[in-house]
Formats: sequence, structure tokens, C-alpha cells
Amino acid sequence: MLIRLARFSVRRRRLMIGFWLLLVIALGAISNSVGPNFATQFELPRSESNDVRELLTANSPDLAGFSGQIVFTSPNGVTSDEIKSSMTELFTQVAQIPGVAVSSPFDSPGKINPAGTTAFAVIDVTLRSQNELISLGSEIQEIGKQFNLDGVEIEYGGEIFDVFELPASELYGLLAAVIILVLAFGSVLAMGLPIGTALIGLGAGTSLVTIFSHVVGMPDFTTSLVAMIGLGVGIDYALFIVTRYREGLENGLSVEDAVVDAVNTSGRAVIFAGITVIISLLGLFLMGLAFARGLAIGAVVGVLLMIIASITFLPALLAMVKHRVNVTTRAALVALVAFVLLSLIAVIKHSIVIFLVGLAITVGVTLISLAIKPL
Repeated sequence: MLIRLARFSVRRRRLMIGFWLLLVIALGAISNSVGPNFATQFELPRSESNDVRELLTANSPDLAGFSGQIVFTSPNGVTSDEIKSSMTELFTQVAQIPGVAVSSPFDSPGKINPAGTTAFAVIDVTLRSQNELISLGSEIQEIGKQFNLDGVEIEYGGEIFDVFELPASELYGLLAAVIILVLAFGSVLAMGLPIGTALIGLGAGTSLVTIFSHVVGMPDFTTSLVAMIGLGVGIDYALFIVTRYREGLENGLSVEDAVVDAVNTSGRAVIFAGITVIISLLGLFLMGLAFARGLAIGAVVGVLLMIIASITFLPALLAMVKHRVNVTTRAALVALVAFVLLSLIAVIKHSIVIFLVGLAITVGVTLISLAIKPL
């Protein structure tokens, strides 16, 4: 079966590549259309902390929620009539939000420092999801922007405003993979094959996981896990096949026979390794936690698509590249340098747009190079 699949991918390489590109575009369009529906709250097994939370919710709902602070400071003091009037109006507007209570420093002792230059108000919020909490924090800060007093600095603290942003670890991993593969292969084109295969599988996988989030309860960091595992296994699996293909060419095999041999040998190892990873991920179901089941399903989808891309999309790419897999063209080298530099800028600036521009330049320059010098 793998032999027939490999020969089909070689002989219908444009069809196979076009199919994968259309699949990624279609899944991306659908996922953007429906949007994510990741969950931020899950039922956990009985524990002492849950018991305390339930008691607080039943007897003192205000204490069972979240809290935050509005801190304001002025070197000239915060107790003047102008500042007191403006800040009181700010607290009043915030308190009008449903489920929000504000304790003003002007009405409660102990919330103004002895020098009278700094004070804080306490915000209590009823229980709500993480997404709702983030939205609430943004809404309160927008209200605060309306009160721009000369000499008064307003800051926000507490779990209401504590928004954690995931680091761009995937970009760091991708850059490291690019450098390692170039050093290992000695060819920019050979490096690009595993990276391109992993990105294609990742694009389809993350979009499909986003769509599945409407059917299965998944935590909001599922796509990050899919990206982390997907890039790792995708590059690794493609690396097996590309290495075997290069060995086949060195042994005098034709392009088609080298691809078929690579898929029939290394491809089997890829499938076996992928199934092993999938079985391991399904072990998360044994934890009995809803969010762990969602993570397992998302990761399994990502790994499964990487396996399929490695034995269908990658052979088609190898058939397009042919013997030039061991050659580094000047255009490909320029594209690589541009990609690395723009990716570093994207990491520093935390901008996915810059990264996508670098990726587009790399792909565009490579395709133009191949068009000028047909394979």
C-alpha cells in the first residue's frame, strides 16, 4: 500500500501538493469563520480547595470570586477635592458593571499611605470564566482612560488584570530546527523540506483543532500544545524520509525509486513512531480530567496529520526537487537569511505578522528560483 501511495504522490505530485495547499486554506477559512470555542473552566475531581470554593460560593459569593486593585498616586497628594471627585466617579462607573463591587479608599481606612500620595481601591468580582475576566479587565482599563488627571498616575493590579501571554517558544524552536538542519544537510533545500512539511501539517492541524473545539471541550492552550508536539514530530518524521531519499539517490536509484524506497522503509518507521505517540497521548484519558481529554484529542489530531503529510505531501515535494535536494542555490541562501532575520525580529517584537512575511518571502523566492531553473 505504501509503495502504491508513494508512486501516486510522485506521478501526481502537482495534484498532491495542490490538494494539501487547498486543504490548509479551506480548513483555515473554516476555522476563522467559526472561530475558536476553547473552554477556560472544567470540573475537577473532589478536593479540599473545591470544597472551600463551593462553601464560599454558597455563603459568601463575593469572597468566592476574583479581586483586583486600582492604584493611583500623585506627588501633590491624592486627597484634593478634584482628585477625590474624579476618582470617585471612576469607582462609581466601575461599580455599575454587573457583578463588580468597588471599595473606595475615601470610604475605607487603611487604603491611603501616611504621606497621602498613594491610594488604592479594591475591586471584587463574582465568579466567571477566564475569557470573561480578561474582557472585564480591559473594560475597566478603558473606563480609567477617560480620567486623565494631570500629575496623577493610575495603575491596575490583581488577578483581574493579570493576563499571561504565552511566549513565542514555537518560533525559537523553528529557528533552532532551521539552523540544525542546514548544518546537518549542508543544503538549504534539503532543510526546507522537513520544515515545509511540518508547517503544512501544523497549519491543517491547528485549524482542525480550532474547529473541533466547538464539539469537544478543549482548554485554550490546546493549539500551543499541538504546535509544540506537531513541529517536533513533523520535522523528525520528515527528516527520516529525506535522509533515506538522499541515500537512495547516492546509491544510483532514480528519483521515483528513491522516493518509493524512502516511503516504504522510513515511512513505515514514521507510521509506527506516530502510532506510538498517539497511544501515549490517549493515555491522558486515564486521568479522568475533562481538559486532559481535550488536550489528548487535539494532540492526536496534530500528530495524525503530521504522519499523513510525511507519507503523501513530502514525497510529492521530493519528486519536484529531484536531484537538487543536495544543492544550495544563491536564491535559496538569500531566502534563508531573510527568513532567519525576520523571524528574530518577529520574536523580539512579538509580531506574528513579521514572521509570516518572512515565511512568504522565503517560499516566494524559492518558488521563483525553481521556476527560473526548472527541476
